[in-house]
Amino acid sequence: MEAKRFAKEAPCSAVAVNAFVHLGMAGLAWGVVSGPYRADKRGLAGVARTTFLMKRVGTYSLLWGSLGGAFHAIRCGVRRYRMQEDWEHGKSAVQSARYHLISGCTVMD
Repeated sequence: MEAKRFAKEAPCSAVAVNAFVHLGMAGLAWGVVSGPYRADKRGLAGVARTTFLMKRVGTYSLLWGSLGGAFHAIRCGVRRYRMQEDWEHGKSAVQSARYHLISGCTVMD
């Protein structure tokens, strides 16, 4: 019975791509909001400001999308492997996403 329930769900790759797109859009929004603030703090203007903003938006979008995709792919894969829904596999996915977030943030600034 359990195996049939997990077989009917969407594939893990589809879940990961969906999360990548949705959180990538959230990262894009965050880059659009926080980018001008950081550009002002650095005193950028003209082409340098535009280039900085585009890099910032792309970086945030890619980072957030990657974290979301990795989190949901790990969570879905572990859930299918264990064939049960509980908090343990979510905890390992959160720890993995936290590691990638910390390593990604140190590269960005």
